[in-house]
Amino acid sequence: MEEALPFVSVIVPVYNAEGMVGDCIESLLNQDYPKDRYEIIIVDNDSTDGTAEVIRRYPVKYMMEREMHTCFAAEDTGARASRGELLAFCDSDETATPSRVRTLVCIWRGSLRRRLFLIGMNILMLMANLHGKLRYRFGGSVGRNW
Repeated sequence: MEEALPFVSVIVPVYNAEGMVGDCIESLLNQDYPKDRYEIIIVDNDSTDGTAEVIRRYPVKYMMEREMHTCFAAEDTGARASRGELLAFCDSDETATPSRVRTLVCIWRGSLRRRLFLIGMNILMLMANLHGKLRYRFGGSVGRNW
C-alpha cells in the first residue's frame, strides 16, 4: 500500500518584490504535486511598493508581518498559519521547477526514517522542528531554479 502524500506548506517571505513575486507564485502554482496536498503562503513584511496588488491576483494565502521586518519573522508567521506536515521555504526572487515540491517529499521520505539529515551545497536543509512541523529550506545559488 502506498503511503499518503504529506501536506506541504510553501512559505514565501516577501518585501518590495513587485517585479518578481508573480513569477515565483506562478512557478509554485504550477507544481506537479497534487493541488490538494499543498498550500502557498505569502507573508509580506509590510512592502511599500505594489507587491500586495501582485499577490492578490493569485489563489494563495496572503498574510502581513508588521511587527518585525525580517524574513525570519515572516517565515515564523507563515509557519504558525500553515497546515502542512512539511514546511518548505522559498525566496520571492526564486522560480521553482514543476517538480520542486515532489522532490522535497521524495527526499524527505527517503531520509533515514525522517531523522535529521543535511544535503550539502545549500540545496536542501532540515532547519528545525517548529510548531511540531518539519522545516525545509531550498536556497543558495545551487538551489535556484531547480
